[in-house]
Amino acid sequence: MQSFIRLTDFTKEELFEIFRIADNIEDYKGFLDGKTV
Repeated sequence: MQSFIRLTDFTKEELFEIFRIADNIEDYKGFLDGKTV
């Protein structure tokens, strides 16, 4: 599974930030439009 994320790879603070962003995902709508990685 290519998009599998292991939660043990993150600190407690990083996990809280990830879930905070997920809870407020509408605030980030369009944030990455036109950007590439």
